Amino acid sequence: MLESTIVRKIREMLSARGCWSVKFHGSVFAPKGNSDIYACCKGRFVALEVKVPGEGPTKLQQKTLDELKNSGAVTAVVHSVEEAESVLSKADL
Repeated sequence: MLESTIVRKIREMLSARGCWSVKFHGSVFAPKGNSDIYACCKGRFVALEVKVPGEGPTKLQQKTLDELKNSGAVTAVVHSVEEAESVLSKADL
């Protein structure tokens, strides 16, 4: 499955749960290391880095996730809608 398909399905799931979300597209103008999806669920900030199965984040992406987590955000690297749902459930979102 393509990463873009996983992102679309995760955003659909977030919307169905009443969350706001935005997809950041990489470009020469975007800050490096941005997560794929930023969301707000029940007043909590969520950052999800979406990867196809078997792939992981770059060092800069992981650094961004770690910094966001240290500031109180819910963060994760996810490979499927099910993983994203699990992250939200564990955070009681």
